[in-house]
Amino acid sequence: MNLQKKHDVIEYVNAPGVFQRQLWVDWMKGIALIWIFINHAVEVVFGGPYLGNPGSWWPPLQERIAQWIPLDGYGVWTIPVNIWRYIGWLGDQGVSLFLVVSGFGLTWGVLSKYKDSFPVDQFYKQRLFRIFPLWWGVHIFFLVASYVTDIKGLDMSLGDPNFYLSLVGFRASPGTFFYFAPAWWYIGLLIQLYLVYPILLEALKRMGAFQFLLFGSLAAFIVRAGVIFFEFKVSSLLYGAFFITRLPEFAFGMAFAWCLRNNAQQVYDLMSSRWIMFMAIGLYISGTLLSITWAGMTVAPFMVGVGIFGILYGILGNKKETSSPIAGVFTWVGRHSYSLYLVHHPILAILVPIHAFGGTLLSILGSIIGAIGLEKIVNRIVEPLAARLKKYDLKKLVKWTAMAA
Repeated sequence: MNLQKKHDVIEYVNAPGVFQRQLWVDWMKGIALIWIFINHAVEVVFGGPYLGNPGSWWPPLQERIAQWIPLDGYGVWTIPVNIWRYIGWLGDQGVSLFLVVSGFGLTWGVLSKYKDSFPVDQFYKQRLFRIFPLWWGVHIFFLVASYVTDIKGLDMSLGDPNFYLSLVGFRASPGTFFYFAPAWWYIGLLIQLYLVYPILLEALKRMGAFQFLLFGSLAAFIVRAGVIFFEFKVSSLLYGAFFITRLPEFAFGMAFAWCLRNNAQQVYDLMSSRWIMFMAIGLYISGTLLSITWAGMTVAPFMVGVGIFGILYGILGNKKETSSPIAGVFTWVGRHSYSLYLVHHPILAILVPIHAFGGTLLSILGSIIGAIGLEKIVNRIVEPLAARLKKYDLKKLVKWTAMAA
């Protein structure tokens, strides 16, 4: 069972103009991962933006806006530096795109593979082997590195309870949310979404795409508004410490897969129209502007995610296989996005403070080497283990995993 050959991109669709393999899924994942990488590199150098990152540290609105005033003093590099900073500061929005594409990819695969009943046990087994081997592998790697090196930033320890909570995928408490590698909070959110996915899928089948998205989004907006209105100002809740607050993006991806599965040509024609592109652009711009206000953060991540998705689908949804080097890069990054996501942030945190430009370039190389190495080592261990575990049902698997823990 090769962890990187099992993609959520399933073949389907015979409608004209809608090609069998949804190539845009890998491309969008690649774009999202690269955007997030730039975000983390920029934040090491220039600090994080207030936009889209609410918390008790937020200054008055005027100061939040003033943060976007262009920098000067870089000579001929002033314009490139400011462009790089702006692209990076908007890179948090790549998470919203990831959630939309993840919801689509998972649902597209399930609807195409399972016509009637949905085998929940089999689904959880597949997700277990998709997420945890690489997750445990990256924990073990950085744990060992923390003990055998004196590199600043490598502070993972067996004596820290947060290590064990993170190891089992729990990253929702104040101590675990940003533990060791802040970017890893997203994996905790993804695990929560996988756990409740069978319930979400059943709701989608019973309600249909529109009602499912409507009620799922309203529930999330109410929770987000409650967090903001009562001034809890717990940023982790708005980021996704509790899955309900980021359900709208994931639910939109699920609903889009449902519509595309049942009305492929109509969906393609609609999403390819010029007015939908204008709406997507307007939605993205509006969501971005709202991301700098407390009230706006109730709906901004959803608007941004749907807007970006609409723009990219309008550009990429009709694309066939291509030999373009750029498309090849996005495809490769998209197909290895999980392992790249796991290794990139600790590497950036170590190298970029040493030298902004050189450290970023070395981080790209280090992330690629680290991701490939992690995949190969983990696959070599997991493949024979997976073959043996096939004879166990889910209850036995959970029992032995709990005993091992």
